[in-house]
Amino acid sequence: MKIRTISILGLVAVAAIGASTFQAVSIKWVPKVGTTYKYSMKANMNLGPLGEASMSAKMSSTAAKIDGNKVTVQTTQTAGKMVMGGAEQDSPDGSATQVCTLFGEVLSTKSEPEAPFDLSRMQDAVAFLYPSKDIAVGESWTRTSKLHNPGSVPSESTYKYEGDEEVNGMKCRKISYTYKETSADNKCTASGTFWISVDDSEPVKAINSVKNCELAGVGSFDMDSTTVREK
Repeated sequence: MKIRTISILGLVAVAAIGASTFQAVSIKWVPKVGTTYKYSMKANMNLGPLGEASMSAKMSSTAAKIDGNKVTVQTTQTAGKMVMGGAEQDSPDGSATQVCTLFGEVLSTKSEPEAPFDLSRMQDAVAFLYPSKDIAVGESWTRTSKLHNPGSVPSESTYKYEGDEEVNGMKCRKISYTYKETSADNKCTASGTFWISVDDSEPVKAINSVKNCELAGVGSFDMDSTTVREK
């Protein structure tokens, strides 16, 4: 009887641990007006006939306004450098104002100075889009493009909650993803991993690998990038 009781208690404990491990959690964007997050980004690119290139930059992101389910985000890019053909050159500083949904979908972008290329397709390929419900470890959610930006094309992103992991002293939800353009004429794909802070719901780290992304005036290119939040 004692052995049976211990066995039953053990099964109950295992069940409780299992329920705790796979309990659904909220991965919801709750932006805080006025709070600025700073990031460092590095990328390696294959520009086809133009050859290989690498770039780095400092970025910041601030939620300037929240109006219902729309968030106005102001971003800046500074200290940009590009190396191409063995030559290094500085990239001009820039800023942008984006209006986003609370799921992270970009509704509009206004850049200053105006961007020389339409970056909507690359932006879609590296975007993190929040789920509309609580998610347990091992579960996935899928988002399809709403074609808000003029340069966007039909696409689909699937995200999977892999578990929790600490990055730079911050507890994060580790989320893998895959992306693909879904119209017959467009072949861009992407994959990678995001780490989203448990405390403030903002990205802490992102690793993205983009393949066959079309950029007007350049052609298709590949890009591997890493973006990390600075403390």
